[in-house]
Amino acid sequence: MATIALYIIAAVTLNAEQLGLPHLATLVFDPMIVLVTSALGWLQMKRHSELMASYNLTAHEIGIIKGNSEAAKTEEEFSNFINEAELAFSREHTQWVARRDVN
Repeated sequence: MATIALYIIAAVTLNAEQLGLPHLATLVFDPMIVLVTSALGWLQMKRHSELMASYNLTAHEIGIIKGNSEAAKTEEEFSNFINEAELAFSREHTQWVARRDVN
């Protein structure tokens, strides 16, 4: 929401003369663009950080699953292992879809 407000203020300062605002308002345009791009950069870094945490968790789960694969000796144990693995990958897919829908 703040980035939208910054964009609107930047657009107003860009067109200050046409809007009948003092010439001083046009001088604010450059700092406003810096603020807007900084805000967008911060949002992208935050999204990257969240994504990195999610992928680290998934990599950890996959490592645990890989270790469990060697412990399955019977058909029932192997079936349970497969169910656990499918649930872990299903969770990651669900998280991925949720992040994609939010953005």
